[in-house]
Amino acid sequence: KLAKALKVVTCTVRAGELGTPFNAEIERLRAMTAMASLEGVRVGLLTEVGRMTQDPDTAAVLCDNVKDLGLTLDPSHYICGPHAGGGCDQLMKYVYHTRLRDTSKDKLQVRIGQGEVEYGRLITQLQKLKYNRALTVNIREQEGVDHVGELQARGQGALRQQLAQWLADALRVHALAVDLGVDAALCIDQRDAEHMVEAGGRGHEAEAEVARQRVDAG
Repeated sequence: KLAKALKVVTCTVRAGELGTPFNAEIERLRAMTAMASLEGVRVGLLTEVGRMTQDPDTAAVLCDNVKDLGLTLDPSHYICGPHAGGGCDQLMKYVYHTRLRDTSKDKLQVRIGQGEVEYGRLITQLQKLKYNRALTVNIREQEGVDHVGELQARGQGALRQQLAQWLADALRVHALAVDLGVDAALCIDQRDAEHMVEAGGRGHEAEAEVARQRVDAG
């Protein structure tokens, strides 16, 4: 009900920890999606190491066995983790939401351009499935690293440069959200990014209002 009141379309939840009985997890997720569907909200199961979704095949089976269940895809956990290099192409059709950062085989987060996340390929796969939802910047701040500058400097190719600009805009608004005392991810699509750029010329108050409106509490 809170998600509906806040106009949040997709709620991201964590899968059961490794060792959780499969049938018990299915029942838990079925109850959750049934409740969410009554409010017009979708449930996206986060893909992450240490949970049942760390194996992409298991994540797919969970979605196949729970009506209306989708995924919040974090591809970094399939680059750095037990299933490194295995790929997650089979999960694209289940994606409700996407989290992005740059990742290497031995570090979950590295400086932009030093990792192995193929942004262009990922977006192309999602576009083929008519994905028109949000991309989330899920970069943790690192001391001495100018994330915004790196995103702008290292984006190569038209598609990659466009993505870099969207992520840079999101990071700028995220900083404003932090100033407002909000600890959350920011979700943007192309229209949102354009709106943020336009708001930038109208002063801090306008940008702060964008931050308030665009915080994704999930």
